[in-house]
Amino acid sequence: MNNICDNSACTGCMACMNVCTHHAIGLRIDDEGFERPAINDDLCVDCGLCLKVCPINKLPQLNEAKVAFSGWSSHESVRLGSFSPI
Repeated sequence: MNNICDNSACTGCMACMNVCTHHAIGLRIDDEGFERPAINDDLCVDCGLCLKVCPINKLPQLNEAKVAFSGWSSHESVRLGSFSPI
């Protein structure tokens, strides 16, 4: 296996490195100074876990419009006490 995803799209989340049970993925610093995953072919067993966990390889499908609501209260105490935590 050569690449998990396109290096220019890699976010550096290291999910691939964390999921690898064979410790075949390490870090290397690219030409721009970012840490990127590097696969050790001697340890890799081509299980594909890194490909499955990579968020770049499973981008969400934007098939339908999402609905969002917002509101505003003129009372400060209401505004400060009514929010949706992430």
